[in-house]
Amino acid sequence: MMPDNTRYLALDYGHKRIGTAVSDESKSFSFSRDYILNEKDILSRLLIIIEKENIEKIIIGYPLNLETTVTSGIVSA
Repeated sequence: MMPDNTRYLALDYGHKRIGTAVSDESKSFSFSRDYILNEKDILSRLLIIIEKENIEKIIIGYPLNLETTVTSGIVSA
């Protein structure tokens, strides 16, 4: 059996920028990466990260500010 060397990709969605973080192979810790501009080529940029980092799962964060209110222009009900 081959060792599991896959990782998780965490995305912190914003209208202008998307923050990224990648887990270690044990999926216990995450490490912040550069943000990606939320532009037309976002899918191709994500696919590059997915392939390069051997991503198994993507986790999308819910953007809150320090006061725990919603940010990035997301409308709450």
